[in-house]
Amino acid sequence: MEPDIEQPYRDRMDALTPVERIQRCAAMFQWTREMLARQIVAEKGPMSAERLKWEVARRQYINEPAVVAMIDRELANLKSEIRNPKSTAPVVSVACVLRGLSSGRPRAFSLPAE
Repeated sequence: MEPDIEQPYRDRMDALTPVERIQRCAAMFQWTREMLARQIVAEKGPMSAERLKWEVARRQYINEPAVVAMIDRELANLKSEIRNPKSTAPVVSVACVLRGLSSGRPRAFSLPAE
């Protein structure tokens, strides 16, 4: 027996148009990235938006060794912002990054093509 909420949920999902389904999927993916960003900042503290972008991507693709290796190379290039206290890399709070994520910029966490 399904919970009382399951059938109404399925009915509403079935009623969506293909475009609405894609929009719903994109919104859920965005929510997931924001949640991961909050977790990472809570664990590691404030960091640059660029570093947070790669940290979120690393967490999302943790089960893909080839992707993680590429992300780790990018993170290694950002190590200088930690070692160099005079670095000009801006350090941002998660709230600042989340505002940027919610601004409709779809490339906020896209991985570069190799």
